[in-house]
Amino acid sequence: MRTRIGIAITTYNRHDNLLKQIETIKRLSILDFDIIVCDDGSSDNTRAALADRDIPFIGNKNRGVAWNKNRGLFYLFNYTKVDIVILMDDDVLPHIYGWDVEWFESSMKYGHVNYLPASLEKHVIGGDLTTENIGISPLVGGMCMAISREAFSSVGYMDVRFGRYGHEHSDYSSRFIRSGYGGFKDSSKNTYFYVIHGGVHLSDLPSTGTTEEADKNRELLFEIANDPIYRLPWIDEVGRAAFLADFSHLSTRVIPDIEKIASSFDEELYYEANPDVKKAAVRGLHHYISFGRSEKRLLKPE
Repeated sequence: MRTRIGIAITTYNRHDNLLKQIETIKRLSILDFDIIVCDDGSSDNTRAALADRDIPFIGNKNRGVAWNKNRGLFYLFNYTKVDIVILMDDDVLPHIYGWDVEWFESSMKYGHVNYLPASLEKHVIGGDLTTENIGISPLVGGMCMAISREAFSSVGYMDVRFGRYGHEHSDYSSRFIRSGYGGFKDSSKNTYFYVIHGGVHLSDLPSTGTTEEADKNRELLFEIANDPIYRLPWIDEVGRAAFLADFSHLSTRVIPDIEKIASSFDEELYYEANPDVKKAAVRGLHHYISFGRSEKRLLKPE
């Protein structure tokens, strides 16, 4: 079995804590890993600090928690060969050497697992919060979770309709359960999530989200609970273009010149510049592709 993990850190204006987090990850990890920092439009020194240290990062505008986490999922599952992805907020710190092994093993075994912070441990109904004796909780915090490549193929991305902040993680983990990963529903349809300690702890840092945003998203959480499980990282063509723009520098696709020409080809101008083509009743673009290019025909009158 391969043992390569992906780590996506989502951050916003916390470059000092972020650098400490990355150093700690490097020092305490055992497995091979690929790391990407997903920056949600920080206005501090984040991007410069990462560039100075040759730490890969992606992101541009502030688009919210779900969108930013999707940047990490898209990068790691498309541009690397990782088996699992750990999504970490920038206030989560490993504190045990080999912390990553627990995350790898549990996500491979269960498809999806969540970290449970101390503040939520009172809700645990069973388990030791380890891979071998998985914890079971009706609540999750969303600050650190892991997804196997297999499970991801069934569930896809976080739902960007949740906007800037609140409950996107609950929807995401619930969709994994609907797909048979990361927890279960009991006979009364109550939802329980698989949770671990995972050798990490949560730093005491102020949140940038608001209760108003969270309350609004709580309503959305119930509204879309029965929507199709698999979600794309965008909801329309405008969003698709905006999302993929962050990855354009990674694409291997080459756009042929003819494709660029065709997108703005004006048949009437081509006919005006080449009246013999119009007289022959040949489609302008078809003529240009078949003959016009090699004959160095004008696309429009001089």
